[in-house]
Amino acid sequence: MTTKAILGLTGILLLLGLGGCDSAEKAADSFATKVEEAAREQARETLGGTLDELNKKVDEAQNQGRAWLDQHRPEQEKQEAAPPRANRSVEGVEA
Repeated sequence: MTTKAILGLTGILLLLGLGGCDSAEKAADSFATKVEEAAREQARETLGGTLDELNKKVDEAQNQGRAWLDQHRPEQEKQEAAPPRANRSVEGVEA
């Protein structure tokens, strides 16, 4: 084999190798993007569930606090603080 043939063959192999590297890089980028999207979705689901639970606990605590306050409020304040809802009018709404 001549030097020119060897250099030509080396050049062709080099180009094929670089093409393979480009394909591998694209595949790695695609995989990394998919992994990142999956991680974000998992974080959203986990965080969403945690926030839902926290909201339920806060609602329970508020309801318990209101109940406790109602039990410890003097009787006269209870009657003044809670007028019947049927007597309340809402502005702009006809009954």
